[in-house]
Amino acid sequence: MTTIFTQPLAVLMFCLALGFLIGRVKLRLLNSTLATLFVAILVNMQLRCADLPVKIPSLLSSLGFVFFSFTVGFSAAPCFVESIHNDGMKSIIRQVLLALTYFIFAAVAVIATVRIFAIDAVGPLRGLLAGSLTQVTILEFVPKGDTLAPVAYGISYPLCVFVMILFVQTIAPWFMRTSPIAAVRQALANGLNMSSVSGFRLPARLVQMRAYRLTPSASLAGATIREVESLAPRRFEVVAVHPGGGNALPNISQETRLGVGDVMVVIGDARIVQDVPIQGIEETSDSRYLSVEFVLADIVLAEGGSGVLAELTAMGILLREAIRNGRVLSECHFSDLKAGDVLKVVGLSRPVKAFAESRGYLKNDGSPSDFFMITFALALAVVIGSISLPIIRTPLGAGCCSLLIGLVLGWFNQRRPDIAHVPCSALSFLRLFGLNVFVCIVALNAEMTPSLVFTPKTLVIMLQALLCLSIPLVGAFVVGRYVLRLPPVSLLGGICGCGTSTPALNALEEETESSVFTAAYTIPYVVGNILLTILGVFAEMFI
Repeated sequence: MTTIFTQPLAVLMFCLALGFLIGRVKLRLLNSTLATLFVAILVNMQLRCADLPVKIPSLLSSLGFVFFSFTVGFSAAPCFVESIHNDGMKSIIRQVLLALTYFIFAAVAVIATVRIFAIDAVGPLRGLLAGSLTQVTILEFVPKGDTLAPVAYGISYPLCVFVMILFVQTIAPWFMRTSPIAAVRQALANGLNMSSVSGFRLPARLVQMRAYRLTPSASLAGATIREVESLAPRRFEVVAVHPGGGNALPNISQETRLGVGDVMVVIGDARIVQDVPIQGIEETSDSRYLSVEFVLADIVLAEGGSGVLAELTAMGILLREAIRNGRVLSECHFSDLKAGDVLKVVGLSRPVKAFAESRGYLKNDGSPSDFFMITFALALAVVIGSISLPIIRTPLGAGCCSLLIGLVLGWFNQRRPDIAHVPCSALSFLRLFGLNVFVCIVALNAEMTPSLVFTPKTLVIMLQALLCLSIPLVGAFVVGRYVLRLPPVSLLGGICGCGTSTPALNALEEETESSVFTAAYTIPYVVGNILLTILGVFAEMFI
């Protein structure tokens, strides 16, 4: 075991493995990144007590951080551009103003914290800001070898994540005399004239193709395909009709009528027969009716609108699931599908391909990433991030520039899917692994001992963190509510974005089982990432 801890790479992988393992426990405030940070701090202290300090090259942490920042921008680009196109300039201006308000109050909070607690070192201040503002990019600017910044970050980050979640889930809704669920219902009722927030999902294992013959006693005789499918909406589609059991009709529509002796071929939920009582039909396994192959496909919408669902139904394509920004949409969102949404569909090969060509493109996560564009863009980001402009004496850093480059490439990829392509699974891996590697190396390289962590100064750091977070939170809430007059959903989602707090957004969406907060989160999140990073860059000006 001693041999393992004398190998820096082995120590890094051990901390990452244990952090990911602990992160599997679905606790409300504990994710893999936070768990990795705690593990790295404890391992570091134990190794230094045993006189086995570990030193991992900082280049590796910078690489992980650049990947993380790039994927944040790349992933946010589709919803960011969609918000600009669909929400109108008035809504966009209000969201940007909310982010600017949060930034201004955060700067005020920094000045107040520095003056009240007499902070005179830029390293601990940046560690405090990275944790209290939940903006890990600020850690990139911590001076090399600083021992107190990781301690300040490790103490303030979990505390402020808890406070942020408490604020958007409980405190802010209480002042607005509502709740997150009530706010979602109101938004859906106003925008979509629907109030359901339940999720919708049809697992692929339940999708089958089956054929049914209508007997003389069939209750469906004379019914149209529209009427048949309305018996269980979204659960099956009629894809072919064989009059009298003969050759299939060349074309069918929603108004095609079924008669006695006809065979209808359906694609959908295998449980439909026992769940929907239909009299006078008998299943047939004749290969003449089941010889057509159906496909399961993921389609990325390039053009949204209210007619998407109707077009799918008219083409006999079953919508199994719709995903926006990685979250499954509830059924009430199906009438408001947007560009960038991923539709998991099932149907015959020809109509599925035709729909994909007319409305978007087939998504293939097994296709290779465009490594040339990605690495070239990241090289450009690193170079730009190292340049000190005449007015801005301090460089913006590779992290901030990688975020901006990712945003541009993500937007470009939406227009040209064949260029700068990165599969969703690769994005998810790079984002989480890159962040955890960066945080872990920062904690392992810090010269931390129990005498630095478990001291009365820990309480002081917690008070500093609460002051840094509470001022921008309260300020943004008051301005957003009473000056910008944002509705509850937009205000709560916007505050999560301003504070770049994805855990808070996830908490809201898990409580309400709805993704309506994401639209309000995106623009403040992108603006907040940039502004709060700049605040960390110029933190030394406040000392």
